[in-house]
Amino acid sequence: MTKKFLPLLISKRDSRVINICSVAGFLAPSYLSAYSASKYALESFSDCLRREMAP
Repeated sequence: MTKKFLPLLISKRDSRVINICSVAGFLAPSYLSAYSASKYALESFSDCLRREMAP
């Protein structure tokens, strides 16, 4: 969804992409490896997207 709308978002100066993550992406609790990995992936995606959208 983000990739589809990215050109429109970049053309608007005040656009935002908001992703809700979990602290599990940083803490990596035992027996929750898949959940933790998916949350870290979203955190990393958000960070990369922020840099790509920067002017």
